[in-house]
Order: sequence, then structure tokens, then C-alpha cells
Amino acid sequence: MKLTAMELKIIQTNDNGMFGGTYLNDFEYVYNNTSYRVKIEQNIKREILIGTDKVVKRSELFEMESLIEQLLFVFDGRFYPIENAKMIDKMENPTIYQNKVDGYFDNRPPIYQSIDICRYRLMKLVNFKDIDLSNALLEWARVSDELDIAFNMLLYCLSDIHMPVDCKISSMIEMTKPFGEIMEKNNDSFQIERTGDKNKLTLKTALAAVINTFGTEIFSKEINGDFKEFLDMMVNTRNKISHVKSLRKKCLDGIQCAFYIAKLSLIYRKMIFILIGIDTELYNENIIKAVNAWDSWYYENK
Repeated sequence: MKLTAMELKIIQTNDNGMFGGTYLNDFEYVYNNTSYRVKIEQNIKREILIGTDKVVKRSELFEMESLIEQLLFVFDGRFYPIENAKMIDKMENPTIYQNKVDGYFDNRPPIYQSIDICRYRLMKLVNFKDIDLSNALLEWARVSDELDIAFNMLLYCLSDIHMPVDCKISSMIEMTKPFGEIMEKNNDSFQIERTGDKNKLTLKTALAAVINTFGTEIFSKEINGDFKEFLDMMVNTRNKISHVKSLRKKCLDGIQCAFYIAKLSLIYRKMIFILIGIDTELYNENIIKAVNAWDSWYYENK
């Protein structure tokens, strides 16, 4: 990749072994009136190279890197540690920017450090090498803007930030509503029933609609079991945390919280795949394998 005006290069390591490959995806992309050329290359480590056609602010390169890294998170199910990062311009002198680059990556929010649940290889659903990343990134920029705080909250719940597991699952259950509303906006065939004069969207109705439409393979055991009891437990758990009071109603226990954090992360990522136009054949089999593994783990420890 030939440098034009500026370049940001990061090297990621896999703390769960080697990445594998060699995989390569080299593409061009226009964002905020700047032309970018991006190369993602993976073998033992992963290298992300972002070049621009003109001199831009450091913040613009960081914004593009974050957009790419978050899209890769949707594919991989996790973030990877950054071993090294540097920025150069036409003078090709990385020391000019190094303190700012180090400061940026050293002080990023904790969302970029993934929880153990996400680090299993089975949580990887899509290989970036198989994707038209130029188009996927264009769609992801639009979708991430629509998801806004809902996606940020998803990342916080899937990070290793110190938060009780029942608080994390409560937030992830609540996310069904904004994710469902965005699917309604982008999919004419999907509609969640509203109730009452105020056309209210209830959490239980949203959960049922989202799972029955987008998560039948993920929640097959729950659907084929006592689905109403399952929905009640999910809503009760969310209410227990959001209302900050003890409930006598049945709620998820610690193991169930971890189990459904994993399952909800799968359905939300699948919904993002649909929103950005990823071919079902690229991830459906991997979702089934991941669900089978999680079901086996849960029912063995139940």
C-alpha cells in the first residue's frame, strides 16, 4: 500500500493464540469527503493500515480506525489488544505523532477490552476476508449512527469493565427495544405490536418479536420449552435492576446471566449483519455451532 498523505498503522495480537491466515482485504473508501485506502492483513498478528489522499486531523484517522475496529468486532465477537500503533505523514517521521498516538490508544474507553465470554473462538461468526468491506463499512457508518447509545451500551456490557453480571444482562435485555425499533425502520416486513392508547412498546412484546423473527436458531430450546416463563424471567431480571428493588418473582441466576449475555450478543450481531447486508451463508452455520456449544455448556452446568 503506497502512502499518499497520511497513514495510521496498528498491529493487533491475539491473546488466545495466533490469528491464522494469511488473510488480506485491501479496499478504498470515502468518508466525510476524504478518500481512504485500507489494508487489513492477518497471519500470526493482524495489521490494519489506513492511508488518506490528503493531510487530515489526527482525530479523523482515529475516527476511521474506530469505525473499522468496531465493524471487525461485529465479525469477530471481540476486540483484540493493540501491540503497536504509529502515524506518519509525507515526511514519514512517526516520532512527530507518537506521543499523541500512544495517548489516544492508552486512554481509550474500556469497551475495547472484551469480556471472557467473547474471547472464545466459537464467537467469531464472519471472516473479514470474505466481505466487501468498502460497502460493509459504508453501511456500518449509517447503522452505527442509528444504533448510537444502544451499540455503545452493548460494547460496555461485553467489555471486562467491572459491572455485576445481572446489571450487564439487564442492559442487554433492555437493548431489545432499540434494536427492534431500528429493524422496524429498515425492514418493512418486521413490526412489533404496540399496546394501549399511547401505542406503547413493551419489553416483553419486543423480546418475543425479536427472538421469533431473528433468533429462532439461537433460542430454539427456549422457544420449544416454556417460552412465556423464559420471557417473564428476562423481564423480571431487567425490572429488578432498573427499579433497584428486590422482586419475589423468578429472575435469572448468575450462570443464566452469563449464558444469556452470550446468546443476546449473538442475536444482536446477527441483526447488525442483516442491517449492513452480510450474506446469511457467511454466518448462519457459525451461529448454530456457537449456540450448540453454549447450550451444551449451560445444560451441563445447570
